[in-house]
Amino acid sequence: MNSYFFGLLLCGVILIATSWANPTDHNLAYSVIKSQESIPSVPTLNSCNSVCPRNLDPICAVDVDNDKNIKYFPNTCLMENDACRRGRVWKPTQLLQCAADIDPGLRDGCVHACPFNYDPICARTTKNGAEGKVHEYIQNFANRCVFDMENCLASGKWIEVRGEMCGLDED
Repeated sequence: MNSYFFGLLLCGVILIATSWANPTDHNLAYSVIKSQESIPSVPTLNSCNSVCPRNLDPICAVDVDNDKNIKYFPNTCLMENDACRRGRVWKPTQLLQCAADIDPGLRDGCVHACPFNYDPICARTTKNGAEGKVHEYIQNFANRCVFDMENCLASGKWIEVRGEMCGLDED
């Protein structure tokens, strides 16, 4: 009995498939792939940029089709890969939405009670996405306390900007 092996590295996880009989056995989910041209239905590594940097640049996103589906990603590239692989559109939201998934050391040093007053702060940040693309995000924060907390969770990457950039009237 011949043994065939195929391994693929995706986002730091090795996927392994084996065939213990004939490599043409179609009962298996995967078999040995000699070239990508031989099986055109298998996505290539470039179709959903599967290789992402291992940097921590946290982002919390909400599924635009299901606002109850909120997910934490270590960086924008991993968010874009997930969107590509699952056919979803993720919209970045405040990191506090993903507080349960954030590293406890970081979370415990940043998260604290804030007043409920509305005195909005407009801020922007940039995040590196797939294939070297840089994305700019502009967002309103309810007040200075919430802004400081989100900025702490984002390791100081938010920069306060003029309110008019967020559609706020300047007083």
